[in-house]
Amino acid sequence: MTRLQERSLSELLAFVGDGERGRKSEALDIIIGRGLEGIYPALEAAVRDNDNADLRNGAMEVLVKFGGEAVPCLSRLLSDGDEEIRNFSAVMLGDIGSRDAVKDLIAALTDPDSNVSHSAAEALGKIGDRSALVPLLELLKGDFWLQYPAVCAIGELRDYRAVPHLLPLLGDEMLRGAVVEALGKVGDQRALYALAGILPFVEQELARSVACAMVSIINILNELESYKNRIEVGTREERLLRLVSPRGVERLKSMLREQDDLQASQAAAMLLGWMGELSALEGLFTLLADERNHEVVENAVLAIGRRAEGELLAALDHDSAAVRLVALRALRSLGLPCHPGELARLLAKEDEQGQLEVLETLQSFPDESFLPQLQLLLAKGSDALARRAALAMAHHRVGPVLDLFAKLAHSPEPQSRRRAAMLLGCLDKGGGIENLRLLSLDDDAEVRGELARSIGKQRVLQAVPLLCRALCDPEELVREAAVLAAAELGEPMLVDELLALLGSGREDLDYCVIRALGDIGAREAGAFLVEYLSRGVSRQLEYAIVETLGKLAYREASDLVTGRYLQHDDPDIRRLAVYTLGELADRDSLKAVEDAVGDPHWSVRIAALRVLGKIGGGRELPLLLKGVNDADAMVRKHAITVLGELRNPVSVPELVALLEDPEVGKDAFEALVAFGRGGLPWLHRLMKKNDGAELRERVIDVIGKIADGKSVEPLLELLDDESEIVRLACIDAMCHCYDTLPLKRLIQVRKEDQSAEVRARAELALMSFAQRELLG
Repeated sequence: MTRLQERSLSELLAFVGDGERGRKSEALDIIIGRGLEGIYPALEAAVRDNDNADLRNGAMEVLVKFGGEAVPCLSRLLSDGDEEIRNFSAVMLGDIGSRDAVKDLIAALTDPDSNVSHSAAEALGKIGDRSALVPLLELLKGDFWLQYPAVCAIGELRDYRAVPHLLPLLGDEMLRGAVVEALGKVGDQRALYALAGILPFVEQELARSVACAMVSIINILNELESYKNRIEVGTREERLLRLVSPRGVERLKSMLREQDDLQASQAAAMLLGWMGELSALEGLFTLLADERNHEVVENAVLAIGRRAEGELLAALDHDSAAVRLVALRALRSLGLPCHPGELARLLAKEDEQGQLEVLETLQSFPDESFLPQLQLLLAKGSDALARRAALAMAHHRVGPVLDLFAKLAHSPEPQSRRRAAMLLGCLDKGGGIENLRLLSLDDDAEVRGELARSIGKQRVLQAVPLLCRALCDPEELVREAAVLAAAELGEPMLVDELLALLGSGREDLDYCVIRALGDIGAREAGAFLVEYLSRGVSRQLEYAIVETLGKLAYREASDLVTGRYLQHDDPDIRRLAVYTLGELADRDSLKAVEDAVGDPHWSVRIAALRVLGKIGGGRELPLLLKGVNDADAMVRKHAITVLGELRNPVSVPELVALLEDPEVGKDAFEALVAFGRGGLPWLHRLMKKNDGAELRERVIDVIGKIADGKSVEPLLELLDDESEIVRLACIDAMCHCYDTLPLKRLIQVRKEDQSAEVRARAELALMSFAQRELLG
């Protein structure tokens, strides 16, 4: 039998094109290993072979697998004389997803063959580059065959400039579904009004999509970083009740009964909750039959709020355990007390999850009538119930609780004594030093370990001698519990005992000790850790020690970290060294971090940029800007993100210049939005400069996303700009600035602008403002 490596390219392509023959993955690896340059002519010939579908499909899959390396070849095929080849090329470029293909795919949108244009539109959607928006909008003026992929692609671009072009298409029955989905992805508030308007009248399947789109829009708006936008989002949710008609509410409630569409029923639940729709509560509870709905229903119930008190109290008697749980959590979160008798009944049920919820509630509403049940659960229940019962008991008078402690602590059963130690971890100051001392001498190792954990939880400084003893305990489980407790306690007096444990036990205990020293901040341990490294330790411990030296800001380790670890063969170690040097922050360490911006591995360069961004000084800015031009796309992305987080106004022009870059333009856009109001003075100046209209449009888009009312006046000045796309961008941006719109000026634009598109956009802006005013 001929080995696969010895097969011809055609035979290998047949294996790739027909997966049922098996060995597809192996054949792909062999072909890729031969390199694109030597086999491309054969691959192109295979793509042109109309008589052998397996051969052609295999060649197309291989070309996609080559990724960006194949883009120049495939881009040339977009101009081929054979329309089928042009179509195949567009499809493959979309699957590769490289921004290098965007310019050629935009040109292909006007291909004389509509199938090629269709595939080019789909490909641009997959790539998601915003520079394709305007050409895609042109396709909306054509027939359905091109409109549909254009709408889908526009949704993937998530560019709010498309909203005025998409809204009129909601009236087209053939396109409506795709338009609804696209509007949901774009996440612009202007679409909420239109979507709520059609919700009651469209068929049920489309109504589900409308509900999902509305939730998507609100979630996107919730994620906006502007504080002012956050306020608006809150009021927007409150306005939903007025936005959605009674018929729309009934349509949403009907979706709760449709268990076959999880996404739609969850969307309906969220909308009804935000609207405070009390009548939907019963329908919401039916969704709890599916565990995947629990969090959504709970959030919806909480959104309805205190108005649901009566229904929630009644739900405590519901047959469904899930309904009872949600009702209990909601009542507790809303600060609504339950009748003690009802809670006692639920606590007596053999339903551990329900019992845990009742015990959580009893921490907020303590009642001494529950003490007998709490004592029983502490003594006899599972560890989870016992711990929660102890937490509830901690809110009661200390006398009865200590009486129970004494009974358990003197029990001949180790389990009872361990529960006594657990109880001390929940009591203020550990229930007193004498009680802690009593169990620290227990014969059972598990009791002593639980006691050590309790000391750490309550951070009882008087118990430090007890922890010292536990750190020297003959049982390893006690020593490990004591190490963790020492980390929680953060007491430097324990450092010597911790250091004495290094090398005396298992490696995982050593690891805990090293981490505890870092948590305590025991800088005096730095010299010991450096010396310990010289003894030769495992990779795990070496990593932990270097990280801890950074936490301790032990600057004396700077030369060691720079010389040994920043030059390490393993990029993971070099990356750790960069972060550690950033914590050390002395002059030599920072110089080493600056040098790491040129490290051969992309992840190390990213770490260096992150550390420099955290330092945030003017000296680091040129290095961050250097990262923007890095050969690796991930490094460029992180450099831009760091510049946005740094919010140094000097970098605004640099980021603006990147807005037109097909590779990082989107990242530069997001970084500028992250500047918020602080970047507006620069942006207002830059949008008026004599740069190209497309760059100015992008700047105006950023201003619109920041959405500050102070931008309205500067934007008004550009309504007379000679560029149509600048005027359109200004109108859109003003719609996002939640100040009173300049109505007279917009009315004038609607009547007098020489562009029909601008006049129509002004009309939409006026309608949007009118709807917002009507909604409060």
